[in-house]
Amino acid sequence: MDRPTERVALIEVLDRDGQVLRTVDVPSWPISLGRSLSNLVVLDDPYVAAHHAQLERAPDGTVLLRVGDSRNGVRLGTQVLAAGGQAALHSGHDTLTLGHSRIRLRLAETPLEPEQALPPAETPLHILALLMLALVLMAVAEHWVSTDPGGEWTQWLGVVFGLPLALAGWSLVWALASKLFRHGFDFRGHMATVLKILVPVQVAELLLPQVAASFDWPLLWQAVHLMLPLSLAVLVWQHGQRVLPSRSRMVSLTVGALTLAGVGVTAVMQHQRTESLKQAPYMSTLPLPALRWHASVPAEQLMNEARSLEEGLKARVAAAQSDEDSNDDPEEE
Repeated sequence: MDRPTERVALIEVLDRDGQVLRTVDVPSWPISLGRSLSNLVVLDDPYVAAHHAQLERAPDGTVLLRVGDSRNGVRLGTQVLAAGGQAALHSGHDTLTLGHSRIRLRLAETPLEPEQALPPAETPLHILALLMLALVLMAVAEHWVSTDPGGEWTQWLGVVFGLPLALAGWSLVWALASKLFRHGFDFRGHMATVLKILVPVQVAELLLPQVAASFDWPLLWQAVHLMLPLSLAVLVWQHGQRVLPSRSRMVSLTVGALTLAGVGVTAVMQHQRTESLKQAPYMSTLPLPALRWHASVPAEQLMNEARSLEEGLKARVAAAQSDEDSNDDPEEE
């Protein structure tokens, strides 16, 4: 419209992701919507009637929706209006669904939403290469410590080549999802998301057990076991935000619910196996001699604490023996 002061409203036709496909200026009321060329807003949708609906402005400023001679009616939020029905629109950003067409009404007096920040620029390739190299080197070091000397060289293939290929495959799946929903193959963005989470997590998993052992902090040592599921949840959440930025709330609720369910099921299974919620019964990491910054426990105290475990261990052995005997009885019969 050449003179925006004459625009009383704006009709936006949305796609399935909520992005604007086209807009229609509204110079005056009422606003007619349908397939017929006589309407102000013409919708090329076979599920829309010739004169599907009309928007009117009441003297008090209320916008009224009137449904015309339509077989499918109009959906307003969770409400479905049949032919001849009417309803009042209570906000300046109401979304209507006519057939397969989503329509949003913007009034001239409706305040605009705040400006959104641009997404960060893509991570440079050399940064991605350095992050990948750091991750592989940490994995190689961990594998070297846990592997006996003189092993086959094929044992290193999974670490040196398997890890980068696995991360590339993971990023490829999310990039294909971005191509499907956002029409852009965002492989580099998803790879950067993976590396920026896994590298700090790997560093923390290497350092925190030593810190916990040096200061004798068993709770910190036990908390390290929660880093993997929590980092996986954050990773999936960030991928989902890149794939469906307009569905941020849905992605957050879904990832949160799945994380709580997974942690809950794991805790129940852990308790059934060991009668404890801890992943390990004691802190098994030994501190480096030069980094042991806590006082030693006297041998007598250690023996007393070990004796206090005797009754509980006897009860568990008796329960296990009882279960084994009950399982053997049907076979003897």
